[in-house]
Amino acid sequence: MSEAIAQTVEREFALITYANLTQIDLRESNYPDAKFGGIFFSGTNVHTGYVYTLGVIVKHDRTPYVNINTEQRGSFLNKGSERQAQCALESLAMTVRERIGGYFQIHPFYGAIYGTHFNPITDFCKGNMDEPLGMTIHLVNDAGQFDDEMTREALYMGNTISVPGPNAQRFLEYMKAVNLRNPNQQDRDQAITNGLGEQWDAEFKKFNPPAKRRWLFFKQPSIPPAMEVTQHSIADMMDYLQELGLRDLRATQANYQGLTSTELDAATLPREKIEHMFETF
Repeated sequence: MSEAIAQTVEREFALITYANLTQIDLRESNYPDAKFGGIFFSGTNVHTGYVYTLGVIVKHDRTPYVNINTEQRGSFLNKGSERQAQCALESLAMTVRERIGGYFQIHPFYGAIYGTHFNPITDFCKGNMDEPLGMTIHLVNDAGQFDDEMTREALYMGNTISVPGPNAQRFLEYMKAVNLRNPNQQDRDQAITNGLGEQWDAEFKKFNPPAKRRWLFFKQPSIPPAMEVTQHSIADMMDYLQELGLRDLRATQANYQGLTSTELDAATLPREKIEHMFETF
């Protein structure tokens, strides 16, 4: 009797990671999209020789986002100048955003391009030789709307990374709210807190232009609607990246969260492509 009961116990996996999934694998996957935790892939642009790493990250406590990174500075400087590498990254990211929509993250000090040596906001931040250049696209549709009350809250607290004493819980509540409402809110508030609000705002409008008024009561959006992250939409995104010249594109890691043993047993994804399994206890 106890053996029969044991056989019916459903197991749950906190995380299962796959490697080298193809577009066909993703399109034919029968896992629920709600349990898809994101994917990382890399490829070399056949036109420029630059290597890029992309990650689509899905978390329950914040909006989904896409990271686009170059190789380390020491590597891309062997293929061209700093300016050439940055322009190539910006061109790729802007082209990708035309397809997937969303808002670029604007760092409070770096601006749109993390690690840049051509800083539009402040010149005291510069990336090191072992760091890449990077841009992030948040897959949201309303990240141009900011909450001034939250900005006042940030100014009151000083918007530090960690707040000791009685403000600790208040700071955590602020962070939770901005991550779910508008991922650019905290960066904007931090820039304002450091006296860089005008520079930040100019960079934000450059990469996230406001809607254009076409008629009296109609505005034409300048930013396409944000892509819904599904396994199928990721496969389409990979197809598009290959069209842009990333011909050796490969998925290095795909994450699934909360899968059950029943779902795993019935999976259409190749079991031999599983890299890691972490069971929920």
